[in-house]
Amino acid sequence: MNDTDICLVKQNALLKTPAIFKETWPNMKAILIADKNTYPAAGEAVQALFEKHSIEHKVFIFEDEGVIPADYEYVELVKKQLKHNDYVPVAIGSGTINDLVKRAAFEEERSYMVVATAPSVDGYTAYGAAINVDGFKMTLPCDAPKVIIGDAAILTSAPYPMIASGYADLSAKIPAGADWFIADGLKIEKMVPRIFDMVQKDLRDTLANPKLLIEKDEETILKLFNGLASVGYAMQAYKDSRPASGAEHMVSHIWEMNHLSLNGEPVSHGFKVAIGTLISTAFITELLKLSTEEIKELIEKHKPETWEEREQKIQTAFEDSPALEGALKMSKAKFTKDLTKRHQILIKNWEKIKEKVTKQIIPFEELKAMYIEAKVPTQPKEIAVSKELFIKGVTLAQMIRTRYTSFDLAYELGLFESILRTVQENYFSEFAK
Repeated sequence: MNDTDICLVKQNALLKTPAIFKETWPNMKAILIADKNTYPAAGEAVQALFEKHSIEHKVFIFEDEGVIPADYEYVELVKKQLKHNDYVPVAIGSGTINDLVKRAAFEEERSYMVVATAPSVDGYTAYGAAINVDGFKMTLPCDAPKVIIGDAAILTSAPYPMIASGYADLSAKIPAGADWFIADGLKIEKMVPRIFDMVQKDLRDTLANPKLLIEKDEETILKLFNGLASVGYAMQAYKDSRPASGAEHMVSHIWEMNHLSLNGEPVSHGFKVAIGTLISTAFITELLKLSTEEIKELIEKHKPETWEEREQKIQTAFEDSPALEGALKMSKAKFTKDLTKRHQILIKNWEKIKEKVTKQIIPFEELKAMYIEAKVPTQPKEIAVSKELFIKGVTLAQMIRTRYTSFDLAYELGLFESILRTVQENYFSEFAK
């Protein structure tokens, strides 16, 4: 995968866009790709600059009103604009626009630029794109943007819910890091300290002052954007999203397949991730209560499922969902017929795993207080999630990825359903009807 060559995040960064474009793609034409919100936010200014500096270009604006869904059919729309020409795509937007252009550019074998309109996601610099394909949310492989422009005035002018969404997405790296410690401790997926530190080193400092985000303090918002960008660089280096996501993102992916909306507006990726992050933190908190002796007792008492039993549960859980085939494929790849060796490693390493994970996570109530201060949702009701959808989201989340998380540890100990009930009843109180 290609790495990002230029990431310019500063005051008046937009003014540098024409020169950077010419330097990166000499004598090439551009196509600006935006929606009806991002074009006035930044697209008009980019177009005026390109005209001023004699960069030949055309403009494509999605016709949809409101938020564009991250569905593959929209990737096809972008690809259509790239057929039979050599235009360089310039994405004008945030998470979804960037992902759609990223995947389309990859399939058409060309590099691209993104002009960010909000510090709302970590996907700007990521190597892949999160896209719904036939009803199944997938991270499709594709190159990161060659150039990223983050203009301070544009980023601070973003609607506050988008900024809060970015804060939530960044905070998710805390339990995601804990999930990686668990997978590493069980010798399933080795920790890479250099890449882990790219995400985690300054993470708590970046999350420390949510009040300044509300005040739209420029330094704090640029810090948030750079924190999110660092996560993307870690994904570029690791060639996978493990450094950025764990169980919390899997829950959000299930809810994204349900196209959640509140008061007629789609719920943002970051806000779904926020509730997922609280759920993951609660799950981990419950697992940390276990002693090594209790782990031994659970292993002795619990009879693991056969693949046939597991397959039947997945088929029942997904019913006629188009995501069933993908879930079966992922779960089959993750399924371990004989857990004897893994259980031995767990018993041997549990205290060390507990120590690392305890240091990694932010206690549930502390995290919840941070969210409240940042105006990030803390109750399922705030993102239109009912009790039924809460249970469904977490249950199905454990079935849709090969990545090992706290959910898988709970499942292999026979505790998944009981911990899920505890989390729903003891950690959350407000659900949609």
